[in-house]
Amino acid sequence: METEHFLPVARRKVSDEIFLMLQEKIFLGALKPGEKLPPERELSRQLGVTRVPLREALKRLQAMKLIEVRHGDGIYVLDYQSNGSFEFLMSVIQSGLPLEQRLVKSLLEFRLIVVPELFRLAAKNATEENIKKLEEIIEKERQSSSNRNRLMELDFEFHTEVARASGNLFAQLLYNSLRPVYLTLSAQFFHNIPDPQQVPIHAEMVLAALKAHDGETLARNTRYFLELANDFMLADLNA
Repeated sequence: METEHFLPVARRKVSDEIFLMLQEKIFLGALKPGEKLPPERELSRQLGVTRVPLREALKRLQAMKLIEVRHGDGIYVLDYQSNGSFEFLMSVIQSGLPLEQRLVKSLLEFRLIVVPELFRLAAKNATEENIKKLEEIIEKERQSSSNRNRLMELDFEFHTEVARASGNLFAQLLYNSLRPVYLTLSAQFFHNIPDPQQVPIHAEMVLAALKAHDGETLARNTRYFLELANDFMLADLNA
C-alpha cells in the first residue's frame, strides 16, 4: 500500500480570519490608536460573522495588547508601538504583511548592536561540540552553494549554533524565535549576492576565530560583514 505523503490542507477558522484582518488594519494604520470599535453586535453584523468567533479574535488581539476592552464603555485600539510585543511582530511577519522601512531599519540596527558582542561571547565559551556542529554546517553550505534558499537556511542554522556557543540562554531562545524574521529579511540578499561561495568562506572565518578564542577579531569582522549586508538590504528596500 502506497504511503500518503501529503495531508489535507487545514482551512482557517473564522476567528483566525477576523484576527488577521483586524491585525492588518491596526498594523497598517486603518485602525488608529485610540479609535473605538463598533459594539460586538454591530461589528459582527458588519463582518458577517457570529459573535462567537468574533469574541475569540478579540481575545487574541487583547492578549497581544492591540486592543483594550473597557467594560461598560467599549473596545479601543491601542498603539502597538507602545504596547505591542515581539509576538505581534512575529504574527505580522508570518501573515505576510509588508514591513515598513522604519521597522526593517530598526531590526537591522538591533542586529548590528547585538550580534557582534554575542559572537565575542561565543569565542570565549564555545565547546568542542559547538565547533563540530559548525564544521558540519559549513560543509553543508559548501555543497549547497547552488541552492540559495537552502544556503540561507543553513546560514541561519550557523548563526543559531553560534548563539548556542555563547552560552547565553536568552540569545538562544531569541534565535529560535527569529527564524521567520531572518528568512523574510534575508531572502532578497541571498538571491542577489554575486558569489554564494562567500557564505561558507565567511563562516570559515568565524569558525577560525572561535577556535582561536579571538573574540576581538570575531566581533570586528562580524560587525563589518553585517554593515555590508545592512547597506544592501536597505538599498534594496529603497529601490
